[in-house]
Amino acid sequence: MALERLIGLPSLEAHREELLSLAAPAFAYAPSEFSAVSPAPSAARELLGRALALAEGGRLQDAVAAWDEVVRRFGESDKPADLEQVSLALVNKGKALGGLGRAEEALAVLDGVVQRFGTGNGEGHSLAVATALAGKGGMLSSLNRHTEALATWKEVARRFGKSRVPTLEALVANALVGTAVALNALNRHGEALEACDEVLERVGKSGSPALHAELASAMVGRGHALIALDRADEAINAWSAVVERFGRSDSPRIGEQVASAHANIGTGLFQSGRLEEALAAFDGVVRNYMASDVPILREVVARCFVNRGNVLAALNREAEALSSWEEAIRRFEAGVSPEAAEPFSVALMNRAAALLHAGRQNEALDVWGDVVDRFGADDRPGLLTIVANAQTHRCAVLEQSGRFEEALAVWQQVEDRFGNSDAPEWVALVASSFLQRCADLFKLGRMEAALATCDRAVDRFEGNDLPAVLDAVAGILVNKGIVLVTAQRNEEALAVWDEIERRFGNSDDPQILKQVASALVSKGTTLVHMNRAEDAVGVWNDVVRRFGESGSPLYHEEIATAVLNRVVVLGSLNRPDEALEACDEALRRFGSGDEPYGVEAVAQTLVSKASLLASLDRTEEAFAAWNEVVRRFEASDEPALRDAAESALCRRAQHELTEGRARTALGLLDRALLQGRAGMPDSRLQGHLIRARAYLAEGDREACAGDVKAALSMLPELNMLPRDVLVALADLSAGIGPEWMCELIKSSPAGDLLLPLRTALERELGLEPRVAREVEEIAEDIRRELLARPNSKAEQQSA
Repeated sequence: MALERLIGLPSLEAHREELLSLAAPAFAYAPSEFSAVSPAPSAARELLGRALALAEGGRLQDAVAAWDEVVRRFGESDKPADLEQVSLALVNKGKALGGLGRAEEALAVLDGVVQRFGTGNGEGHSLAVATALAGKGGMLSSLNRHTEALATWKEVARRFGKSRVPTLEALVANALVGTAVALNALNRHGEALEACDEVLERVGKSGSPALHAELASAMVGRGHALIALDRADEAINAWSAVVERFGRSDSPRIGEQVASAHANIGTGLFQSGRLEEALAAFDGVVRNYMASDVPILREVVARCFVNRGNVLAALNREAEALSSWEEAIRRFEAGVSPEAAEPFSVALMNRAAALLHAGRQNEALDVWGDVVDRFGADDRPGLLTIVANAQTHRCAVLEQSGRFEEALAVWQQVEDRFGNSDAPEWVALVASSFLQRCADLFKLGRMEAALATCDRAVDRFEGNDLPAVLDAVAGILVNKGIVLVTAQRNEEALAVWDEIERRFGNSDDPQILKQVASALVSKGTTLVHMNRAEDAVGVWNDVVRRFGESGSPLYHEEIATAVLNRVVVLGSLNRPDEALEACDEALRRFGSGDEPYGVEAVAQTLVSKASLLASLDRTEEAFAAWNEVVRRFEASDEPALRDAAESALCRRAQHELTEGRARTALGLLDRALLQGRAGMPDSRLQGHLIRARAYLAEGDREACAGDVKAALSMLPELNMLPRDVLVALADLSAGIGPEWMCELIKSSPAGDLLLPLRTALERELGLEPRVAREVEEIAEDIRRELLARPNSKAEQQSA
C-alpha cells in the first residue's frame, strides 16, 4: 500500500533557471559633482572653495565641517553673493552626508535648501534648489524609494522645465533621466520610455556639450525600457545608436554610458537567443575596458563577466561559465559602487549553482553562506530576494544530503530574518519554513518536536488568508497527520484529516485542494490501520470522484494512490472482482499518459492485477500481465519502475514454485535479483526468501542458506518486521535445520530483531536461552506455530 507522503519544498533543481538569471547592467542617475559658482571674490567663496578641495580629496567629514562653517559665518548675511555660497554649501553638505552613508541627515539638509531658497530668483539660488532636488532624487533612488524619487524628479521638471539656462537645462534633462530610472524600477516601462523620448526631444539636437551626458544616459535608458517591454531588437538599436553617436567622446561621463551601452547590447543579444553574438559583445567590453581603474567602468566589466558566464552556461560550456563568474566575484570584491551589490550577489548565486551542478556541494553551501553573511542585513528588495533564495537552496542541499540538523538551523535563521515582516512574500517564506522544519524533525525521529512545530505554525498563521500561507498551513497539517500516524496515534491523526477537510475542502485554490486530496488519501490509510477497511475504500472512492472529474493532472498522484490503495484493500477483503475493476480503472486513467507518477501507477497496477488474476486461477491472464510489466520496465533507470518489474518476476516465480517448477522460478529470480543493481529493500528481501525456497526445493541447502543470509542483511533497512518474513524464515529453518538458521540469525545485522525466533529455534534444539519475559512469551508462540505448521509444497517435493 502506498504510504503517506510528507510535504516539503520543491527540489533545488526547480530553481536552476532562477539561479542562472541574467544580471543586466542597470543605468542609474549619476549625481552631479560638488557645486560651485564664480561670483565676485568673497570670504564665503574662499571657505566654500576650501571645503570643495577637502571633499574632492576624499575628506568628506572635514568638508562637512567646513561647509558648516560657511553656513555659521554667512548664513545670516544679506549679501546675495554670500547667500549663494551658503545655499551651495548646504547642497554640498547634503551630498557629502549621503556619501558618508548618513542618508536621512542628507535628505533633511537637501529639503532644508529647497524650503529656504526655493523662492529665490537669482541664478545661484535656482541652481542650488535644482541641484538639491536632483541630489535628493538620486539619493531616494539609491535607497529604492522609487515612488518618492519619482515625485522629486517631477518637481525639478515642474520648477525649471522652461529655463533656458544651460546648467538648469542639464539638470532638467538629468531629472527626466531619473524619472525613467524610477519608472523602470516601478515596472512602468511604457512611461519610462516616454520620459527618455522627452529628453531626446528636448536636447537631442542640441550642440551644447553640457547636455550630451544626459542625452547619452537617456538613450541608454530608452534601451532598458524597450528590453523590459520585450522589444529586444529595438533595444539593441537604441544602444547601438549611443555607441555610434558618442563612441569617440572624450568625456568620462559619456564614456561610461558608451561602455554601458556596449554591455547592454550583449544583454539584448542574449535575450534574443543570439548567444554567440552576445558572447562576442561581452568579450569586446571586457577587452576594451578591462584595464580601466574608473570605478563605473570596473563595475561594467564585472557585470559583463556575470553575463558572459550566463551565456557560456546557456551554451553548455559550464567550466568556462564558472570561471567567468569567479572572475566577476574577484572584480566586485576589488571595490565597486554600492549599487553593484545585486549583480555581485547574482554572480555568487550563479557560482553556487555551477558548483552544485559539478557535484561540489560543500563549496556551493559555502558560497550561499557567503551571500547571507554579506547581504543578509540589507533591506533592498532585490537583495532580500537573493538572500532568501540562498537560504532556501542551502536548506534543499542540506536536506538532500541528510544533514537535517544543519537545515533546521538555517530555517531558524530564515524565521529570525524575515519573521517580523508583514510583506506577503516573506510571510509565505516563513510559513514554508515551518512546513519544511516539520518534515526535517520527522526524518530525525523527533516526533514531539515535529508536532510542536506544526502547532506553533498553525497558531501563528491563524486568520492569514494569503493563498501561499493557506497552502503552507494545509501542508503543515498534512505533515502533522503523518507524524501522528507514524506514532500510532490514529484517532488524533483522523481528527487532523477531518480538520483539513473542514478548513480547506471548499477552497477554489487548486494547490490547496491538492493538499486536501493528499489528506483524504492519508485518511484512508489511517482507517486501514484502525481496521476500518470498508470506510477507507469509501474515502478513496471519494478522492477519485471529487478530483478525478476535474481532469487536472495536478491531482493525478493522489488519484493514482487512492486507486492503488483501493486495489490492495479490496484484495485483502477478498473482493477480487472489485479489485480488478479498480485495476482496470487505473489503467484507463493512466495507461496512455507519460507523467512519471502515472507510469509508476500503471506498473504497480499491472503487478497487482496479475496477482489477483493468479488468485482466481486465471493463470494465462496473470502471466500476460506480469510479462508486460517486465517487458516495459525491466530496463528502466527509474527505481520505482524497475522495482515493479522485479516484483513481477518474483511473484511469477512464486507462482511457478507453488506449481512445483523450482528450476523455472530460479531463472526468473536470477533476473529479478541481478547482481550489482540495487532495488527496493522490501521487494529484494522477498525475492531472496523465495529463491531460498526454490533452492531448497532443488535440494541445494548451501545456496538456500546464502539467500537467507542476504535476506537477513536487508531486514534492518525496513521500517518494521513483516509477519510474513517471520513465517518464511520459520518455514526455511525446517529445510536447512534450526541450528544453521540460528547461526545465520546470530551472525546477521538482524540478530536483535529476530531474537524471539532465534529463542524459539534454540528451544527446539533443547537449549534454554535466558531472555526477557516478553521475548520468552513471543518465542513460545512462534514455537507452537512451528510445531503446528505442515511442510510447504516445495519442501514435500524436496524430501
